[in-house]
Amino acid sequence: MEQVILAAIDDGRFDLVLFVHNFLQKEAGERILEAAAAKNVATTIMKSNPLGRYFDMKQRAEQMRKDGQPLDERMTSSLAEMEETVKKAESFLQKNGLKTPAEIKAAALKFVLGDPRVHTLNLAFNTFDDVRDGLALSGTALRPAEKSLLSAYESECGRLYCRHACGICESSCPHAVPVNTIMRYSHYFVTQGSEKFAMEKYAGLRTAKADLCRDCPGLCESSCPYGVPVQGLLNLAHAQLTLDERPFV
Repeated sequence: MEQVILAAIDDGRFDLVLFVHNFLQKEAGERILEAAAAKNVATTIMKSNPLGRYFDMKQRAEQMRKDGQPLDERMTSSLAEMEETVKKAESFLQKNGLKTPAEIKAAALKFVLGDPRVHTLNLAFNTFDDVRDGLALSGTALRPAEKSLLSAYESECGRLYCRHACGICESSCPHAVPVNTIMRYSHYFVTQGSEKFAMEKYAGLRTAKADLCRDCPGLCESSCPYGVPVQGLLNLAHAQLTLDERPFV
């Protein structure tokens, strides 16, 4: 992402760029924002809220068991590790007196909106309440307590978030599983609700798929600098995106 967007800014033909930037994935975004400001290029931020999808990991794993989907020993181990990570997030919510992830989401959006180099956010609105809540954040500043909240979340729960288009772990995979692509399809399925589209895209992959991840020693997780349970996420993604592993009812 960084290489492509920086090249577009340097090219001089573009008035606006769209890229990922949030309080957990900010290093590349900072460099892009700096370059865009220097060239007077407008910026739109996507994936500004890195929280929502991972608060339902526990429920997703439990649903897989209820549906009778195959959970071999390696997959069970991956899910158990991932559930431990989710429990940390639950403890974080309780410790900080938060009732829902929405309270952290508001701070996450204000983190991005508070940067004068950011011109707008690309947000998904599913209800009128989403629109109302989003508009209410416009022009608001991140309070010191919210800054501390985001810092604590990053420290304690940052490994819940698989960085979009990161790609660091892919070179370590002995099967050349396209982690970025599969996680993007999982994002379509879980966050955007585009289940059929996501499953069609996954079925059309002409590369290795995440079924190979079940018996793998997990080299992707070992190479992830953020400690993300990549293998567990890939196992879940495969179970969700593969039609023939879903029981008939």
